[in-house]
Amino acid sequence: MSLIRRLKEGDLTDTRARKMLRGLDRRMWLELNASWVNYFLLEMLVEEYPDARFVLTIRDCYSWLDSIINQLLGREHGEYETQFQQWFGDSMSRETHKEGEKVLEEHGLWPLDGWFRFWSSHANDVLNLVPSDRLLIVRTPEIRQDIPRIADFLGIPPDSLNPGSSHQHKAAKQFGLLSKIDEACLDEAVDKQCKDLMTRFFPEIQQLSDVRGYRPEDTRDED
Repeated sequence: MSLIRRLKEGDLTDTRARKMLRGLDRRMWLELNASWVNYFLLEMLVEEYPDARFVLTIRDCYSWLDSIINQLLGREHGEYETQFQQWFGDSMSRETHKEGEKVLEEHGLWPLDGWFRFWSSHANDVLNLVPSDRLLIVRTPEIRQDIPRIADFLGIPPDSLNPGSSHQHKAAKQFGLLSKIDEACLDEAVDKQCKDLMTRFFPEIQQLSDVRGYRPEDTRDED
């Protein structure tokens, strides 16, 4: 996060940032580097590691935002992580909250357009920057069943991947804020920012009520 901020703010040259990135890689010596902040260094990672392969895990924009909200509101975050999130949020969210999404403002969260712009930018940048022969796209809810496909893509034995590690960072609490946003306001933001990607990767989800956990039958099951 420090490298990213210094690079974006002009405190590091591209050459120096690449040297630091390689130094970090040598110190950590990871078989797999899984972190959302890799997104900010994606172009550099693609160029510096020509033999590396990339897995884009993507979830529908509704459940993605619900998960992010639950993580932000339900977990303690370190001081620097909080500062990084604030720095990034300030750079991404340029709108004010609409009347139908005031619940987000009340909880100190960005407007819908800011959130969904990041969701779209993240996926589109990966699709545009990573060569197709080095990229595997996996729908997040299908990680466990896609383990054979992931292993084949990485050239490793399927039994070397642990299905039990596919969802270790669960939110401690569910806040259900999306259901408190005006439906028309939510649909408008999704249509504006996410329509093309949602149609491509999640054609079965047309609205919030199509998402598991927000469907009426799921509520009945909980009762």
